[in-house]
Amino acid sequence: MKIWSRLYSQLLAYRILDDDSSNKTDYSDQQLLKQAHLELMWAHNMFARVVDQDMVDCAIFSINAAEKRYNYLIKKIKQQHDSRQDTMVMGRLGRNGVE
Repeated sequence: MKIWSRLYSQLLAYRILDDDSSNKTDYSDQQLLKQAHLELMWAHNMFARVVDQDMVDCAIFSINAAEKRYNYLIKKIKQQHDSRQDTMVMGRLGRNGVE
């Protein structure tokens, strides 16, 4: 039971869980990516420390979930970056009268 209380306190520390649900804050994608990276590091750290088979399974699940979230955010940020660059190129073409 002690490991779950430490897990809960660490999730609160990394702001993965929020005790105050009335505090709605929009985070930038970069902030979410940083948080996802911390979550991934934490999951790998948990995997390295557990010895009980059930906790190993839990750690593997946490790693997989953290990796999926991290990869999703990377993909989203890259798509937004590419979209902005396409918009900038189209804007330049329109101003110069070149089509």
